[in-house]
Amino acid sequence: MDSQSDLRHSVDQLLHVFQQGYEPFVITAIRSIHGTSWLDVIKNTPDLRVNTQQQPLRLDATAIVRIMLHHWDSTFSRVLVATDRSMLSEVRLMRNKWAHQGNITVDDVDRLADNVTRLLVSINAPNAHQAKQLREDWRMRRYRKPRTVPVWAIGVMVGVLVLGVIGWWFWEGSAVPNNENRSQPAQVTRTPAATANDSAFPCQPGQIKANPRSMIYHLPDGAYYATTKNSDVQCFESVEAVEAAGFRKSKR
Repeated sequence: MDSQSDLRHSVDQLLHVFQQGYEPFVITAIRSIHGTSWLDVIKNTPDLRVNTQQQPLRLDATAIVRIMLHHWDSTFSRVLVATDRSMLSEVRLMRNKWAHQGNITVDDVDRLADNVTRLLVSINAPNAHQAKQLREDWRMRRYRKPRTVPVWAIGVMVGVLVLGVIGWWFWEGSAVPNNENRSQPAQVTRTPAATANDSAFPCQPGQIKANPRSMIYHLPDGAYYATTKNSDVQCFESVEAVEAAGFRKSKR
């Protein structure tokens, strides 16, 4: 979701494009209708915070909207329609919210982008294409669809998972000790301590063996404890510790 900073930046861009397109239009329209008294007409606009002594005269978005709405009947109703006046009123409300640090929503930006674009198009402003581009960019960002995983990719992932489970099953089965086929050379003898150390390898006697390949752990008295000795085996001191690491107990 867009942050307030991003939303305010979008409003600022749109108001700037609106000001660039409407400043020359407003001055030209008043001059053409009121002749040499055009500047006095602008000065008579209530609450106008513009330095009218400055040459050339500079009007920001706020001044433009105030001038147009105040002199609508005498000037701008001749070149624009009532719908344009409604959009100007919405631009003023949006500008006031932006200037007074009001909370701006994505709907506010979307509405402002549409109003500014339509207002610039209605006077054939040279920069109308900029407003259109801002509006399209905004809507693409707002309504873009999240990426979805194709069905075939889901099938591949499921297949890999099934093969992994089958492989784990056979790997665990191959680790079952076969005492009938196991023989020890007659000359080899082990003390009980040596046998315990050998069955615990690569762990220390009494430690719990955990197999990260199957995520199963084996207790010292478990059926697969002695045969679980691959290089990835992890050693734990307690059941609490090994289960906290995500392993589950062997069934045998």
